[in-house]
Amino acid sequence: MSTETLTVSPIESLVKYSNTAKPVDLPGWEPDVPFIAELRRSSLRGAIMSAKGPYLLLVAAHRLYAGLAQPNPLVDETPQVFIHVLRDDMVKPTLKEFG
Repeated sequence: MSTETLTVSPIESLVKYSNTAKPVDLPGWEPDVPFIAELRRSSLRGAIMSAKGPYLLLVAAHRLYAGLAQPNPLVDETPQVFIHVLRDDMVKPTLKEFG
């Protein structure tokens, strides 16, 4: 066990970093064409608190947390969850810009 004293992180610095977008190198469609996007860190709590998060996200998160997530091609909400996260967290370019 470590004997060093831990200090609680100030909420101001956490909020500052949680709202900051950073460039991220993502896999592109072609090896010689990079795809770098500005992304913001996802926050399920933030989506819920701002009323942006659809109920679908809460259901999917509960199923994952409870170990109930089982693939079912007829009712699998994974694509909708990914689209919601991308819509909220892609700063530049935006998901809307992809058409």
